Amino acid sequence: MDLTPFMKKTKPEPVLRDEAIILQQEMQKAEEIRQYKELREQVLQKRVEEQKSRALLKQRLLQMYEDLQISLDASRDRILSARESYHNKLIESENAKQAALASQEEAQKAEVENKSPSAQKSKGAKSAGKKK
Repeated sequence: MDLTPFMKKTKPEPVLRDEAIILQQEMQKAEEIRQYKELREQVLQKRVEEQKSRALLKQRLLQMYEDLQISLDASRDRILSARESYHNKLIESENAKQAALASQEEAQKAEVENKSPSAQKSKGAKSAGKKK
């Protein structure tokens, strides 16, 4: 059976693997592993830093939104208190107008009643005279 198609030739002439070549390959492999571990540590460290950064940003945003909500509530309270005082003034002026109208109507009723009894007496006398 011919195994040559399955063999990989890296150099034009075959080289015997001796202690020096094995040691060199082990050192290359160790260097590749060290570089990989270093890169992996850097990536993991960067992930931790980004996670801390996101948590800090999230905390800042929450604080900002809380401050905005407090500011909004204060503005809303100011507006509502001004609206309420204006509304109360309108109600008071309307009540004063209605009280003035009621007193005018009372005065007109009293005036009409003062005039009416003499008019009713004369009308009553005329009516009574006609009946006879």
